[in-house]
Amino acid sequence: GKRALLNLGHTFGHALEAQTGYSDRLLHGEAVALGMVLAARYSARTGLLPRASANHAARHIADMGLPSQLSALGLNCTGEALAAHMLHDKKMDAGTLPFVLMKGIGQAYLDREVSMDDIAQFLDEAHEDTEARRRYVLQLGPIDEEAVPRRIDLALDGGLRLRVDVGVGLLVVLRVRRGGEEEERGERGEEAGHGL
Repeated sequence: GKRALLNLGHTFGHALEAQTGYSDRLLHGEAVALGMVLAARYSARTGLLPRASANHAARHIADMGLPSQLSALGLNCTGEALAAHMLHDKKMDAGTLPFVLMKGIGQAYLDREVSMDDIAQFLDEAHEDTEARRRYVLQLGPIDEEAVPRRIDLALDGGLRLRVDVGVGLLVVLRVRRGGEEEERGERGEEAGHGL
């Protein structure tokens, strides 16, 4: 019934709790919050939910100060290992595990036909994708000042904006903007590089 919809995020979250040893490393509420993001992203991956809605959910969770990216946990495991934890879920019934997924914000539903192999693959992809997003790296060596633009602006997923200013002496200033807040980092040298 409708009460089952309250489990949104719990199936993913419980697997994350198990993988982190049910410790202070990941509290239950944090696990469920990240599980909600994963449920939204999985729903978007399968075409059930617009990707913009999944991104909106992830931003909201992050804005609340809760984990919203799988890579933030620093897990050293495969999607298959996380999916294996799910097989011990108390909601498991006759070899199938119901997942609470989303068709829209506020439109959760119970899906009893989710493939665990697909979940494992999704979790691998989610981990790789968030790791890649954290590593936007800029490296500069000796440059021809005429050939390189002084400012580069990039719009990234999740409302993140990146501005790179290149100045005299290879000063590289990164301005990372999310919403109304801006963070500025600078480094001077023969090679300058920053990873986000």
